Amino acid sequence: MTDRLIHPQSDGRTAPPGDSDGKRILDVGVLTAIVASAVESLVAYGALPARMRIHWSLGGPYYGPEFAPTGALLALFPVFVLTVGVGAHWANTELQGTDTRDVVRSCLALGTLGTLALLLGTQTLLVAANL
Repeated sequence: MTDRLIHPQSDGRTAPPGDSDGKRILDVGVLTAIVASAVESLVAYGALPARMRIHWSLGGPYYGPEFAPTGALLALFPVFVLTVGVGAHWANTELQGTDTRDVVRSCLALGTLGTLALLLGTQTLLVAANL
């Protein structure tokens, strides 16, 4: 049998294909990020003004938008997190039936969790800058 068909667990049992620790970590990480982003948006909504500042400059002309509606901006962050999570889940599902090594799926999980951390950090900084 190949590595794809059988994944030994620490207690000697075998797990079904696709039920690896990397997949669980990815799923739990994505779910945690979605909940954290939604909770942060809901909590911040009451503390922020109706329009959030989205551009700061050190000087010189700037001709783009300076402010955005708070509700729309805070609603977009959980949508972005959900989109990254769905994309990672889809990619991981597509990789399950191939001859890819576990390191590829580990890199996918690590890259996804890093992207989610960057999105959550950006959301936190934007909220903090507008308080």
